[in-house]
Amino acid sequence: MSEYEETSTRLVDYVVIIEFDETQIRHGSSVGNIVQRFPKYDWSDISLSPSLEVFSQPQGWALSAETRPVCFFTNTLTDIMGARQYACCLQVYEPCGDDIEEVDDTRSDEGPSLFKPKVIVILSRFPFFDLFRNCLNQILLALLEAEDKAELMISTLLSQVYLTPGMPAVSFCLGSDRLSVRAPKSPTIPVTSDKVTLFLQQLGTIHNILTLLCAVMTDYKILFRSSSLSLLADSCYALRSLLYPFDYPCSCSGSRCWCCLRAPFNYNTYYSSTISSATHFLIADGTISRSSYCRLCMESWATTISCL
Repeated sequence: MSEYEETSTRLVDYVVIIEFDETQIRHGSSVGNIVQRFPKYDWSDISLSPSLEVFSQPQGWALSAETRPVCFFTNTLTDIMGARQYACCLQVYEPCGDDIEEVDDTRSDEGPSLFKPKVIVILSRFPFFDLFRNCLNQILLALLEAEDKAELMISTLLSQVYLTPGMPAVSFCLGSDRLSVRAPKSPTIPVTSDKVTLFLQQLGTIHNILTLLCAVMTDYKILFRSSSLSLLADSCYALRSLLYPFDYPCSCSGSRCWCCLRAPFNYNTYYSSTISSATHFLIADGTISRSSYCRLCMESWATTISCL
């Protein structure tokens, strides 16, 4: 490793391709299986996140009777030391083979094709979501043309792009595109792009914004619900950015796209559409509703609001 690489950080740590495991189908559902990972072995400074198959498909690995549009979303992964890594996922649906069994009830008399999910994941310590969306689209197009072309792109991301704070932007070629990226000036200040603006527009009123901020700052659990995985991830990232320098981890998964935001060092994930009795606030379609289980102290609220 060169001296430059020792003082810099890789733009991309891992690229992983996860497919639907057709050998473990039960009633149209299965698990994800890592079919390719780059590099094949863990880096010495950061390892591949465990259970990536779960986080890359929050709605579960299930067959679909119809194809679905390509979907990009992100997940924030945190290890036991608090180090953060971003999983940028591109979800596509591909036709299944003819040998799939135990799902005959999903077929009509005409026998329409079934489609299985496939996810391409970029793991990085940088929150450059728009850049990684572009990279994943290029990799997907290359996979459809020739696998060696896609591997060349992945090799470029893993081994040729290193970022150093305070240094000029780094340019690199990916397919027919020439991309440029610069390391954030601070490793802790969030890079928000337009996510905060869009999130505040979703909330609508200043009352909703203050209610949400006060609830998080006073250690209440917040539950987001959305039919869009990308909107869900962007909203959670925007809220965490607004709370800087406080750090609140979140998790999102479940059959109905739920996301849980909790106080530091508490990490919880929902795998069903049932709302826990511990949930204090539910945010759906930009509106905030207080759960019937929540009992707030008005004096605490008044004190918190006066400090904002």
